[in-house]
Amino acid sequence: MRNEERIKYLEMIEEIIKRMAENSVKMKEWFVTLSCAIVAGFFASQRAELLFIISGAALVFWIHDSSYLRNERRYRELYACN
Repeated sequence: MRNEERIKYLEMIEEIIKRMAENSVKMKEWFVTLSCAIVAGFFASQRAELLFIISGAALVFWIHDSSYLRNERRYRELYACN
């Protein structure tokens, strides 16, 4: 692989890593917003099922975020190999 091609390839991987990190941060922001809304709803209505909803949302966001982080680590390994 020529030096120019290698630089382009590494720049592409770097952009992918950057986008994945941004998406991970956005997921965490959405979770905090959703959690605050659900907790506020719980205190306003005292309905226990809202706590189950927040637990389910936490699980979904956790799985989704871990997927982003796993893929980001794989791309970082690919970047390190070059």
